[in-house]
Amino acid sequence: MKDAIVGRPNKYTSRIVYTSSIEKELYERFKEVAWRERKPMNILIQEFMKDYLKKHGEGNPLYQIDKWIENPEFIATPAFFEDIEKWKAYVKRIDDPKELDKHTIRSRYLQAIFKRRNEDMERIGRWKADWNGVIPADEMSRIIDES
Repeated sequence: MKDAIVGRPNKYTSRIVYTSSIEKELYERFKEVAWRERKPMNILIQEFMKDYLKKHGEGNPLYQIDKWIENPEFIATPAFFEDIEKWKAYVKRIDDPKELDKHTIRSRYLQAIFKRRNEDMERIGRWKADWNGVIPADEMSRIIDES
């Protein structure tokens, strides 16, 4: 007789049990929200881990540590949401006109992307009001394709 499967089937090829300590209030709130959304806590934690690895697993390929070894004067571009004072200091240190042009072009490109997205969001808001929350399929396809 084959062994009977008890409980949910195992979706994982390699599974471990991990124990850690966290703040009790944080745990209780997380457990409450996970239950309300009917999502197992371990699945939510795995989703967080996958997302974290996607963002940080490879490091920042643009600014690997050897850049500073090759050139001690090398200064990395601040993170997008870094304090604005850090951005001001960074831009003030750019003394090569070509480098400043590259940054200016990139900032204008980003402005255009955000402007377009804001326009799309305004249009979506109007459609939701006009069409009882339904967005025309052809417009939603265009928005998704351009995202």
